[in-house]
Amino acid sequence: MKKNFKKNLLYIIFVIICLCPNLTYADDIVDQLKSDINYLCSPELAGRDVPGVYGDKVALWVADRFDKSGLQPAMADTGYIQQVPFVQAKLNTVWSNDYPEPIQLTFFGPNLNEVGSDWEATFCWGNNFYIFPRRIAPLDTTFKVAWCGYGIVDKASGRNDFTGAAGKAAMVLPGSDLPPGKAGHRALIPFKVAAAERAGARMLIVLDTKQEYVSDSKAREKTGFSSKLIEKINTAGNPLIDLPGSAPDFPTVYFYDSKLLHSITTYNYIENIEQYIESAAQFGGLRASLRVTYKNYVNTHGYNVVAKLDGAIPEYVIIGAHYDHLGIVLESKDNVESAIESYYPGADDNASGVAGLLEICRRWVNRDRTGRGLIAVSFTAEEDGRLGSQWFMNHLPVPRESIVAMVNMDEIGRCGFSSMRYVHQKDAVPDPEYAAAYYSATSPELKDILVKSVSGVDLDLNIQPVNSFSHFGDAGSFHDKQIPTVNLFSGFHSDYHSPRDTPDKIDYEKMSRMIDLADQLLVNLSQVSDRIGFDPSNRVKSVIPH
Repeated sequence: MKKNFKKNLLYIIFVIICLCPNLTYADDIVDQLKSDINYLCSPELAGRDVPGVYGDKVALWVADRFDKSGLQPAMADTGYIQQVPFVQAKLNTVWSNDYPEPIQLTFFGPNLNEVGSDWEATFCWGNNFYIFPRRIAPLDTTFKVAWCGYGIVDKASGRNDFTGAAGKAAMVLPGSDLPPGKAGHRALIPFKVAAAERAGARMLIVLDTKQEYVSDSKAREKTGFSSKLIEKINTAGNPLIDLPGSAPDFPTVYFYDSKLLHSITTYNYIENIEQYIESAAQFGGLRASLRVTYKNYVNTHGYNVVAKLDGAIPEYVIIGAHYDHLGIVLESKDNVESAIESYYPGADDNASGVAGLLEICRRWVNRDRTGRGLIAVSFTAEEDGRLGSQWFMNHLPVPRESIVAMVNMDEIGRCGFSSMRYVHQKDAVPDPEYAAAYYSATSPELKDILVKSVSGVDLDLNIQPVNSFSHFGDAGSFHDKQIPTVNLFSGFHSDYHSPRDTPDKIDYEKMSRMIDLADQLLVNLSQVSDRIGFDPSNRVKSVIPH
């Protein structure tokens, strides 16, 4: 009996000795993740906005962490730092002596009661007319207007409201005429914009009959104007940043003026705008002219932070995560000093990704690299339209052909939902095992590599091919350049782009598993024998999470 007891005791002690280092190592990882995230979300960095001192401070901190971890500088002349040039400007929404050409929308067309005569009506920004461009690129253009109903495209039923919109300004109504729940995401403006672009339209005009964009703030509140749209209008005077020489983005105009619509229908004996567009076609049609201008131009810059570890094979896999966020919360655009105490911490978006990137780098430094090497990048200006990753892709530190694949980590720290539609459901509880891996449908080999990578990780991973990464931040910059790409994501939650996205809500145990997945995925990508293909003809039925 005593002999068996001693034998069992020795076995238990042996197991404890074996496990304790692993437990300590796991604890050390969580402590380091907490330390990194708490720093990135601290008032000292005030929301990590770029360009500016806060973003610059983060970039230098990441560079220092790369250096202390033993990673090699990737940029030949500037070490870990890659400078990204920006142009900064404001929308020119108001006429002034200094800026006499503000943003304007003009409609003109034939008077159906007096053949040979025309009418014209011009609207300035804020006068029931709004546009919110992301790119700093002046625009002055005119197109015929095509009536496109609700802008719904449904291949299953054969419906395409954008038939005949090619080369024209497509005018649509918000929402949908389909039964509740039937239209789904197709009723949302971003999806109408995408459908209009695919149809060859040159501009989208949302005829906002619900008057969500009326100019008076009190009237907006009465109409139930959504908080995000109010925020767009209230922050339209803030500076935009862009890469130099950008092309204009697809113009999306929001317009409503009851007097104009009344004049068109009353004086032309037409029942509605749709009928007028159809009747006026034989006399030149309804046309829309849009002018978009900017002011207060400033040349500035931000920084990508880039490191590498060479492998036995002279090729690389890339791991990326953006470090910037939304900065301070400006309750009053004129009172920056008082607003500095209120800021967007961005714990999940994307302090989690940066902390995860640093942990992966520590692991790679301490292991034999028998396959391909690793390039680690922390991007600037993702929140402004993935400017940092676009610049990086056009100014790579290694030959383009040496890059095998890219893995992007953006929001990997929370227990979240598979769709935003579940976030606000009463009593809904997120699945702590849920995670998503969106990969280039053009590179189907990635699916098997992902399946292999998650096999030893306790995650319920949704492995989803996508045709476009336009909804996945920096991943899109790589996929657009035909690099096989994976975006890792831990789920949707209601604190996205909110001051409530704080470090105390990070699930560090789940985040550790997300890092394990990313690390194993990178290892498998570095070891795969054949190059992963990229065939643009490989497409899937579009499923976009929202």
